[in-house]
Amino acid sequence: MKRIFCLLLTLVTVLSLALPAQAALITLEVLKDTYTDPDTGTTLTYPRLWNYETVESSSIKIKFTSSSTGSPLMQYGSADLWSTFSAATQSKLSRSDCDNSQFSKSDIAKVIGVKAKDIKIVTLGNQEYFSAEVLKTKQSGKIKLSVTAVYWICIDNGWLYIYQFAGDTSSPDYGKFESIVASASYGQAPALYGGNYLEGIYRGDEANSIAQGVGTLIWEKSSFSGTFKNGFPCGEGTFFFSDGTCMTGSNWGWVSEVCTSWVPERKGAEMFYTGMTLDGEFCGFGFLSFSSGGTFRGEFKDNDPNGWGIYVYRSPSSDSSCIKEADNWITVHEENRLKNCYTGLKVNKKWQGFGIGVLKSGYCYCGEIVNDYRDGHGELYTKKDVLERWGIYRKGTIKESYPRPKS
Repeated sequence: MKRIFCLLLTLVTVLSLALPAQAALITLEVLKDTYTDPDTGTTLTYPRLWNYETVESSSIKIKFTSSSTGSPLMQYGSADLWSTFSAATQSKLSRSDCDNSQFSKSDIAKVIGVKAKDIKIVTLGNQEYFSAEVLKTKQSGKIKLSVTAVYWICIDNGWLYIYQFAGDTSSPDYGKFESIVASASYGQAPALYGGNYLEGIYRGDEANSIAQGVGTLIWEKSSFSGTFKNGFPCGEGTFFFSDGTCMTGSNWGWVSEVCTSWVPERKGAEMFYTGMTLDGEFCGFGFLSFSSGGTFRGEFKDNDPNGWGIYVYRSPSSDSSCIKEADNWITVHEENRLKNCYTGLKVNKKWQGFGIGVLKSGYCYCGEIVNDYRDGHGELYTKKDVLERWGIYRKGTIKESYPRPKS
């Protein structure tokens, strides 16, 4: 699970903004209003006199405040961990199996910045959580500030859920915070579509709460209207791409399979595709997980990523951003530049995301690319296709090597 810590750490870093150490006492509040996470379908019920503010972030969803203070008492966020796993991991660990049992106290302690002994495993409602009270000290000139926060973390159906309370467990409103966490109902959307499985909003015929018959599935910038069977696009339909074009056919489907369509003779080029097909080819909306890199989700045409999409790096890229979103992803095959041959994702004339580069020396690099450079998680193979280096690259140079895997 080491490779997903960058995503966890990014989330915790954002949540670690300075919050008030104490919360004002609020009386006679009852849990009444409900918030629904648009990505996961998870619902939270919060006190009647509390309010929430939506946060424009891929991880942080909301900040809760009380009627007596303008500062957040609580923050909530969710992130899809399972979609960041490699193809090899996803083939061994299903989304439904990705839960708290896959993580230890030490794993969570490293992320929050405490010792394993500070992590408690507690149960609220029917859900198990990792919990820790964290005291953080910040130096501002000659003034030293201490901020206490309580974290509650759980992993359910491949999704990370994290809660932070501004204060310690003796704070007057801490009980209300626990009540909000206890009210959480997880997996309403993931139970139907597997979280980041179909991911879109479905409207149409259903059978046993599963898409069946005629309907429409809407994603961020694209949609599919047609027939569904057992929850998936199947048969007649039209996919509308983000650029306004569309493809109509009578043989739509949905697959989840390992593929090596780009460079089949290269071990590091293995990919795991989950998504729509038309006449047996990847087309429409789908997900790719790369064995030597991160993940891509977005539009596909003719078996390749093409159009709008988001690439999530397994390791933070050189500009400290794990995510690259663009409207004009394409897949290039054997593009030559400076006697190097490249096959992979490309945006704005730059090699980007995941790629396989055969160097002029005969060596082959399979992994993450940032602005034409080897950058992120990658593997370097010799002329005889023997793995020589495996680790983290920065602007073309290896910075952190992993132990050579056992053959």
